[in-house]
Amino acid sequence: MRVGVLEDDADHAVLITQALHADGHSTEVYATGARFLQAMVRETFDVLVLDWMLPDMTGIEILRRVKETSHLKCTPVVILTTTDD
Repeated sequence: MRVGVLEDDADHAVLITQALHADGHSTEVYATGARFLQAMVRETFDVLVLDWMLPDMTGIEILRRVKETSHLKCTPVVILTTTDD
């Protein structure tokens, strides 16, 4: 599977990609919502992994925009977060 990963924390991005690569998946990682949205215009993925909180927007904002994009409308999405709460 081809997986698009949106994660601003470099350590978390490494862990996510290592786990996905170990299962035979390929990944493209983006650190900001803006870069991710730019890439979504031309890229296609089998699944998306989104961080909940990003420096420039939230994962929910990204999800809304992704679901408005016709070629991504049915793409499965997983939202991850790490908080103390």
